[in-house]
Order: sequence, then C-alpha cells, then structure tokens
Amino acid sequence: MGRLAAWAVLVVLASLGLDVVLRTSEMAFVALKWMGVGYLVFLAWRFWRADTASDVAAPDASMLMRREFFTLLGNPKAYLLLTAFLPQFVNEAETILPQLFILGGLYIVAEGFAALIWVTAGSLVGGYALTPFRRRMINRTAAGVMGSAAVLLARSERAA
Repeated sequence: MGRLAAWAVLVVLASLGLDVVLRTSEMAFVALKWMGVGYLVFLAWRFWRADTASDVAAPDASMLMRREFFTLLGNPKAYLLLTAFLPQFVNEAETILPQLFILGGLYIVAEGFAALIWVTAGSLVGGYALTPFRRRMINRTAAGVMGSAAVLLARSERAA
C-alpha cells in the first residue's frame, strides 16, 4: 500500500507540472537524486546488518508501508517514468489534466496487481522455508541490489 500511495502522490505531482520543475531546475533534480542515493545506501546498510540468526518478528504493516512510500518517493526515475510515460497517451484535443489523472489511476491499478503477485508468491514460500542462512543470503542480495541501485543512481545524469 505504501508503494501505491507514493505512486498516487507522483501521479498528482506529475499531472500538476512537477516534470517542468525537474526538467528546468538542476538543483531540484540533483537534490532529489542525492536524497534517493542516501536512502538506498541506508536501506543497503540495514539489509546487510539485519539479524538473521534468530526469528525476527515481521515489522508492522505501517512500518513497511512507510518504507515503501519513501523508497519510491526518493527515486527520481519514478518521476521521470511518469513524466515520460503518461503524456504520450494524452489526446491534446481534450482537457489534459483529467486524462493524466485517469491514466495515472490506471498505472496505479497495474502497480497494485504487480504488488499482489509478489505478495502471493511470498505467502506461497512462507516463513517456514526461510532458514537463518537463507534469510542472510536474501538480505545480502537485497543489500547488494540497493547498493548497486545507489551507485547507478549516483552515476546517472539528466537526459538531454
């Protein structure tokens, strides 16, 4: 749900013109980019250092939602995806803002289905299959992915 809430915020921002700000303000783009890098590094560190020896209680749903929400909001590629994706389906002969909101809503529904697939897959595997060794490997892999994403994001440049 955190991811869907963040996408909803991004759809509203993109529809109201955030893309113009990000395209014209180098400082805003760079600030957003480095906030995203910092958060990805923080997540990588947390994954790497996570306790896997004992059974750890799952975080409450609100914590997971906040984590998803801020991870997506800190990713400038998400902003760029919406500002590049949505406008190509807009009919310029019609009022643009309602079209952007409808298209954004459809994108959020598609994201919801994707999240549902991941949740279903996770529930099928179940916690019983996660030994401390497997948890450590999953956490280390996730840390590597987050760290790699941070490096890629840090090295990325604005599209011309």
